[in-house]
Amino acid sequence: MSSENDDNKGGPNEDNKVVPFPTHKIRKPKPEGGQAEANNPLPGMNPARRKTLVISLLSIMIMATFVATKVNMNHDTVRADRDLASVDPQRRDLNEDLKLAKKISRQSLRAPASRGREPTPEEILSHVELASSYAVQYDKDGGLRSIEFAHQSGAQPRRIAAPQDFLLQHQDLFRLHFDNVSKAESIRDNEYLTEIYELRAKDVTVAKVHFQFHNDQELNLMKVELPDDDKRQPAADDK
Repeated sequence: MSSENDDNKGGPNEDNKVVPFPTHKIRKPKPEGGQAEANNPLPGMNPARRKTLVISLLSIMIMATFVATKVNMNHDTVRADRDLASVDPQRRDLNEDLKLAKKISRQSLRAPASRGREPTPEEILSHVELASSYAVQYDKDGGLRSIEFAHQSGAQPRRIAAPQDFLLQHQDLFRLHFDNVSKAESIRDNEYLTEIYELRAKDVTVAKVHFQFHNDQELNLMKVELPDDDKRQPAADDK
């Protein structure tokens, strides 16, 4: 009986217990976290150091961007200043043109400028306000005596709409003390309009001023009449 059992152990059932050798390659299982290490551009560096490095790189990039922006802004400012200096004159502001014209008019007084001083009120009246278009005469004491239009090429008449304001504005040039100006007479002929104004100090008339106008208050002649006019001799013309 035992021999039969021994024979059965060596029979066909014994072949079924043999494990066949694998014919394909078996991959080793990846350790936990292996995928993260494969995607890690800085292997061997702990997360804290990686975070510090990333923050440092971001800080450097932000600073570089800020510096580049600042440089571009400065460049744009310089370019804008250059563009402003070369702007088309037709686009300039009218008020700026008027200021510039007045400055140029004052600078056109070559004699005062060459001596390094400001122009006198007499020079401003003759060359700026009257545009060198009138002959202005003073007496020997420096008082304004007459203004006469120069009938020559290039002369432009000056329009005086308010003679009273003109007289008060240039009171110092007359070398007279007065506090009131009033119109005494107005005469019109075929060619001119003549207006006479009295310069008064309290109740005393210190002088009379004759204005002779052409078309639309364009000044042709202004002459000062003094009570003692015979004693005062006119000086040379200031042209």
